[in-house]
Amino acid sequence: MTSAETTTTSTPAAATRTLSILSFVLGLASIVASHGGLIPIAAIIVGIFAYRTEPTGRALSVWGIVISALVLVGWLVVAVLGLAFLLPFGLLHGDF
Repeated sequence: MTSAETTTTSTPAAATRTLSILSFVLGLASIVASHGGLIPIAAIIVGIFAYRTEPTGRALSVWGIVISALVLVGWLVVAVLGLAFLLPFGLLHGDF
């Protein structure tokens, strides 16, 4: 090989898993701070988008979706049970 000849090697670009990681982190954060359902809903939306666009991060996005869905269902069950408990006693109308 002469000095005029150069070899170029191309390395494949690293696959990004940013949205998948974000979905997983939001799923974990929704366990602690799901005071209105906004964080679990955001995690589910980001997780679905990450599942479709990032094939290398599908496991993290699925975990983010599952955790967030469980938290959201749990939050809805608590809200329904709370309303079912408060309505018969008239506590929502201020009749203390």
